[in-house]
Amino acid sequence: MIEEAPDQLGQWFARYSAEGDEVFSARLLHGSQTLEIAWTDNMLWLAHRIRSVQDCAGVEINKITGRASDLLLSQIRNGTFDPQSLSRRLARVLGGKWDVAAEHIPVSDDAWRLIMARR
Repeated sequence: MIEEAPDQLGQWFARYSAEGDEVFSARLLHGSQTLEIAWTDNMLWLAHRIRSVQDCAGVEINKITGRASDLLLSQIRNGTFDPQSLSRRLARVLGGKWDVAAEHIPVSDDAWRLIMARR
């Protein structure tokens, strides 16, 4: 995980592929335990990438939010998104119990936000 330069809202973190493509980026808000995910290419690796941010930042992340990427959006549309599976994966990798929900953003038919919160 690469720690990027901070901005006025928080500290940026990113992971890049061997080819140099960004595969994950997120911002940890200043003074907060909330991670705002800007982009991820792979939901299966999400929990491990969040743990990397947590390790780099030295803080326990208790809430994660982000707008649904193309793959997740497709799963939501098709009814194949399984929040319980993601909740179990987060618990296995990050510890604790997690609530996971996808909520529609009313500005667009295709806009969804993923919210993950530690109980």
